[in-house]
Amino acid sequence: MNLIRFHNPANPLSDMLDDYYFRSCNCGNTDMPAVNIKDNDDNFTLDMAIPGMDKNDFTISIDNNMLTVTSEKTTETHDEGKKGNYTRREFMTSNFSRSFTLPKIVNLDAITADYKNGILTVVMPKNEEEKAQKNRKITVS
Repeated sequence: MNLIRFHNPANPLSDMLDDYYFRSCNCGNTDMPAVNIKDNDDNFTLDMAIPGMDKNDFTISIDNNMLTVTSEKTTETHDEGKKGNYTRREFMTSNFSRSFTLPKIVNLDAITADYKNGILTVVMPKNEEEKAQKNRKITVS
């Protein structure tokens, strides 16, 4: 089912307020986090900018050389004084899932992850044999 936005030409102020509301709030934010991937001599480093989360909000899995990072967080605010009949109650759910195909040179058993200051860092060490094959000299004939 697709949602189609209704345009009411009789009330242009309504459309303007709707545009402002959906651009200014994080309601239904489905943006993917920004990712940086760096190829170092000893490993690959994947950094994802995901502020406002907790390390327990992430699930990182590997399946058939596919690294998948998922997250789901629900935030709810309400006035404790009004338990049953409330006039305004806000909650937000944010989630994402990103998958990356890992090269065969990654040592799958040695992958580590850390979340600090809004950045999720996944370090994927390279296999020693593959690193040795990458660095070799070619004899000129």
